[in-house]
Amino acid sequence: MADRAADPGLFKHVGHILVSSLALDTALGGIVDQALAVMDGDVTLVRLLDRPGHQLKLQVARGVPPEAMQEIAFAPGEGLAGRVLMDGKPLRGLNLQCDPRTRHRVLARRYGWQSFAAVAIHLHQQPIGIWLLIRRRREAFSDNDLELLSAFADYASLAIERSWLLHTIVQEKHESEAVVDASASGILVVDAYGHIVNMNPALEQLTGWQLPQVRGELCCDIVGCREAGEGAEETPVICPLHLERVEERAFVEYRIRTRDGRWVPVEASYGLVRDEAGELARVVIVFRDITRQEERNRARAEFVANVSHELRTPLALIKGYATTLLSPGVVLDEDKTRRFMQNVNSAADRLSWMIDDLLCASRLDAEELHLRPQPFDLCLTIRKVLAWFQPHAPRKELAGELPGEGLWVWADPDRVEQVLLNLLTNATRYSGAGTRITVKGRLLGDPPRAVVHVVDQGIGIAPEHLPRIFDRYYLTEQSRKGIGLGLYICRGLIKAMDGEIWAVSEQGQGSTFSFSLPAWTGRAGADLFQQH
Repeated sequence: MADRAADPGLFKHVGHILVSSLALDTALGGIVDQALAVMDGDVTLVRLLDRPGHQLKLQVARGVPPEAMQEIAFAPGEGLAGRVLMDGKPLRGLNLQCDPRTRHRVLARRYGWQSFAAVAIHLHQQPIGIWLLIRRRREAFSDNDLELLSAFADYASLAIERSWLLHTIVQEKHESEAVVDASASGILVVDAYGHIVNMNPALEQLTGWQLPQVRGELCCDIVGCREAGEGAEETPVICPLHLERVEERAFVEYRIRTRDGRWVPVEASYGLVRDEAGELARVVIVFRDITRQEERNRARAEFVANVSHELRTPLALIKGYATTLLSPGVVLDEDKTRRFMQNVNSAADRLSWMIDDLLCASRLDAEELHLRPQPFDLCLTIRKVLAWFQPHAPRKELAGELPGEGLWVWADPDRVEQVLLNLLTNATRYSGAGTRITVKGRLLGDPPRAVVHVVDQGIGIAPEHLPRIFDRYYLTEQSRKGIGLGLYICRGLIKAMDGEIWAVSEQGQGSTFSFSLPAWTGRAGADLFQQH
């Protein structure tokens, strides 16, 4: 046996087995077969610890009857195999059938197993399994045999380590690919020369390019980055690959070009991948589409400008009338003075509405809106609002079509008045002189709900604007004279009162804004509202 161990071709063959296959069962099986042949064994078992480290699971077996597989079980610290695993020291014996260190003596007698050798398989000085070699004759394994089996076990540990590393790499690769593919941000990978290596589905969707179409192309030729700006004044971004220190531009905002020639505003961050020498090997660029963010920023800027303008108009009117009334050289008759004061009062009302809307929008955003729900007749509220609003729409005809028996609802009457005023203001603003604005109400559904329609004969709303008219700050070209909060507030208030709001419109044919509120049905209605 010592001669065979000294044979230089022996472990050359084992090395060939290691490099021939990455599959653990194949490589480990080849090493086991080689050990059986060299060491004149009849039976062998290789068991490895499972990942939690609770059980020794069978990895390779030779010469073991299938029915015996179910009876052989090892656990760390139990029996002969468990002792080898815990101590890390080789063991051998002359007769497995009567050795007190094993729990499988009955099995050994049944199948004629006698002399044995057992060694631990180590990985980085930690035991990860055991190798048991058995002969069906009483021929003891020598010290050289134990050394040789330990050498085979070392080669087995190399195969195991390589397999586990491969498994870990493949698993991490799949996890990374899953994260990249599932990312809502566009991800682009380029090499040190700027050639595209990979891109994820989000970037394919953002740019319109598919990875097979652009792999190997220069990044700048495909996405053509430009500094954030407008039109022809945009300038190319300095590519991070051309900077002495890429970290200097690790986070930037600019525009990228899509396949159809559009320019999309993005936020981009760079991640660097370096090789063993520290040289740049890959750049990972993460793009986040900030189109909606820029739209919101523009909307906020327009909102501030519009609020300033809307506040300045009634203030200027109040200031003008007050200056006239206070001028010592101006003498006005009673009728003109009254008309001046009515105009001042109307301007003050307009200021009050806008301030109420601003405060209400702020509370809706902060989810700090407080309601005072109670039962009330919606028809009475509508008639009161129409009568109060008529002086503010002198060239419009306001009408109500309401049931005589009333519409009792459970809601906050002050907030319902605010919704009606906003809807009437919108209808008045976008309807011509002499047109009619009608407020209709009725009871519908089971359980019953009160439904209100505000119908105008105005300019109508284009179909592309309808889905967004209830958004905060949203203004169409025709609605630039507003502040973009009225319908947003209406939606927030109605939903807070367990209602729904919607709009139907056709350009040139007018609009109908509708909302529903829970009908008052006694204590049950109040309970339902409180649940919402």
